[in-house]
Amino acid sequence: MSSDEDDFISAGDAAPPDEAEAAFKKALELTGEKWLTHSQIVELLTARGSMSVGAADAIVDTLRAASFANKPTGVRWQWFHDTDFRTTNKPNRGNTWASEADVNYWLNQKFPNNTDTGNRRYADEVLIAEALKGIDSGIYGNAHKAAQALAPRAEGNIDAAIDRLGRKIRARQKSRKSPKTPTMH
Repeated sequence: MSSDEDDFISAGDAAPPDEAEAAFKKALELTGEKWLTHSQIVELLTARGSMSVGAADAIVDTLRAASFANKPTGVRWQWFHDTDFRTTNKPNRGNTWASEADVNYWLNQKFPNNTDTGNRRYADEVLIAEALKGIDSGIYGNAHKAAQALAPRAEGNIDAAIDRLGRKIRARQKSRKSPKTPTMH
């Protein structure tokens, strides 16, 4: 028997599913990363706020389907391929695992949770006032630079906060510059 034949395992020679799955899980452990099941990801999502388990299930199913359709999601998935070639031999809730680090990063981008960061979050008005003082004193060159610097302390995800704060800062600057027209009595 050649070495190529030694590496080939026929469907009849395959390890029983429980042993094969145990070997697959051991291989995941050897990556040095933590891998999450569907249920664990759903639990993380529902802990983020007002989301039902059903809604979280749907989100995780969509994320997994996109990942296995080679669409960029930013989350690495591992799939346990059944060796008996049953009709269930496709990624599903019971045979896939996602990288915990990737899932947490994805969750922070898509569903920011401001309460667990330990950092105080400020309302936009407080940050706008700080931005205007900083622009006036020369700390920030313009509204966009001020928004970039202050967005990590704002509510919501960073990109949205930069856009929102930038618009509000520019509007406030414009209203400060426009002369007040006297009203006639």
